[in-house]
Amino acid sequence: MADVMTAYPHARVAIEYDGEEFHTSQEDREADAERLSWLERHGWTVIVIDKKSFSDDAIAIWSEQIRTALAHAQRPPRRWYARP
Repeated sequence: MADVMTAYPHARVAIEYDGEEFHTSQEDREADAERLSWLERHGWTVIVIDKKSFSDDAIAIWSEQIRTALAHAQRPPRRWYARP
């Protein structure tokens, strides 16, 4: 299965499914690491799942990670003002 990414751009949260077919070579892994690093440097939270992520326990973990990331993103940004 090819990689699939779902994103919540307003919250900068992405969920990516890594299929085995596209993650076996060193080049594939390096390209993924570079892309994920770029996303994180630009403020994105990326939750990566694979075929092992579909047990009941694993689903509970990454579902909570998604909820937490989206809830955190919904907080309004704070503005700080210097007062003399």
